This record gives sequence, structure tokens and C-alpha cells, in this order.
Amino acid sequence: MSGVAGRGRGLADLLDSSAMRTRILRGAALAFSDNGVRDCSVEQILRAAGVSRRTFYQSFRSRDDVLMSLFEFAIGVTLDAVRAAGAADDPPPDRLRAGIRAYMAVQRLGAPLGAVLQAEAIRPESPLADKRREVIDEFARLLAAGMDAAGGDIDPLFFRALVVAAEGLMIEALAVDGFDDARAARLEGLLVALFSRALFATDGVPPLPRTQA
Repeated sequence: MSGVAGRGRGLADLLDSSAMRTRILRGAALAFSDNGVRDCSVEQILRAAGVSRRTFYQSFRSRDDVLMSLFEFAIGVTLDAVRAAGAADDPPPDRLRAGIRAYMAVQRLGAPLGAVLQAEAIRPESPLADKRREVIDEFARLLAAGMDAAGGDIDPLFFRALVVAAEGLMIEALAVDGFDDARAARLEGLLVALFSRALFATDGVPPLPRTQA
């Protein structure tokens, strides 16, 4: 149990624990990583954050409220990293690689919390489902903007399909223990190959990854 919480601490460490609201979010990050979303109670969040029930409800209306705030924080960190990746005058393939590298860095930092939040968000009845769709749209817009700069004219639904494919890959990967440097590098290579082959001409596109011995 403590080992899982330790692995979920990376993203939580970006929150300033000096403020009560963010202290609760740090505790929630550990509690959700430890127990999963559907099995995590307010009481478990209180214990992880070291706060009273009264203090919790002074900052959040419910468990779902703190869940949404944590999801929005994780999304914000990811989108900021991807938007800042690469230089504006870089060729689109280079910007794509830089964006994927930034995305993977955040995913590595947030594992396994990211997997827990993503797996929850794909459930249609989840309180995170609507926000997930907004995030998919935003990532699709970022891809479309890069292709517009390259003179592309592609159906927007295609970009959404790529984002959903990447999301599914990350959910599967982050659900497995051992998300180390080697696994992160492999996943980064897979995403680069997937997006590059889908979006750009064959010249300069990385080869398909081969089965590892």
C-alpha cells in the first residue's frame, strides 16, 4: 500500500502543500492512487491529507468535487507542457516529437495517478467524462493547428481518433507496474511512429518499432 502511494507522489509534489486546498488535493492524489476512484472514500482522503472532515468540506463540496479539481490540475500540467514544447518555427514533425516527449514526461511523473484518472474518465457515467471530452477536443485542436501550419486540410475527427488511440495506449501502459525509463522510451517511440505515420509523408518518418528480444 505504501509503495503504491509512493509511486503516486510525483504529480502530487507539484502542488503547494502550504495551502489547505492543495494539501487536500495532495492527499486525494495519494488516496486515489492507492485505492482507485470508485473505492476511495472521503475518509481515506482525510487520512492521506491529515485534515479533519470539517476542514475538507470548507474547501470541497464532495469527493467528486476534489476528484474533478485533481483531474483539472493534471490536465492543466499536461496541456501546458505540450503547448510549451518545441519552438514556434520548428517544422511540424519536430514540434510533434517535442510535444510527445513533453506529454510522456508528465505521464511518467504522474504514474500511477494518471492511469487511475484516465481509466475513470473513460466511463460514460463518470463525473470526469465531460471534461475528458473537452480535453480530447483540445489535444485535437493542437494537432490540427500544427497541420494547418504545414498546409494540411484534414477532417477534425481524424485528430480526435489519434488522441483517443494515444489515450488508450497510455491507460494500458500505466496500469502495468514498472513504468521505468525503458518502458517510457518504448511508449514514446510508439506514439511518435503512430502520429508521424498518420500525419506526415513517408520521408523522414521513423520506422515501425520492431519486437524486442
